Amino acid sequence: MEQALAIMDANESIQYWVVSGHSRGAAIASRFAHKHGESFDGLILIGTSHPKEAAFDLSNTTLSVTKIYATNDGLASMDEVEANAVYLPADTTWILIEGGNHSQFGYYGSQLGDEVAAISREQQQRSTVDAILSALDFK
Repeated sequence: MEQALAIMDANESIQYWVVSGHSRGAAIASRFAHKHGESFDGLILIGTSHPKEAAFDLSNTTLSVTKIYATNDGLASMDEVEANAVYLPADTTWILIEGGNHSQFGYYGSQLGDEVAAISREQQQRSTVDAILSALDFK
């Protein structure tokens, strides 16, 4: 987090900053937003059920938040994602990828505990990229 803040400080000419991550990276991004949300403008959480505890509640943040999740995600299930929605702002943009799973958000093969995807990796990643680009168009 400190390294990211240093990069942001060293690049004052950049007007807007967005933090993002997938899975564990999204957990870290949500904690970064909780601790230093005033330092950037947006948060994109991909394939994660985070934030998932009151200690990292972002429901009152002014950040533009986008949550990208998938119906066949065996590690961040739809039930978990929806149960933890209380920790995100009411105006969070929710992007559901029908048929997508956890591991196809990346390109590292299958992951233990994940469900089988009903769409191709290419289709899921195209949908993810489209959602990210849409989220970046917040200003």
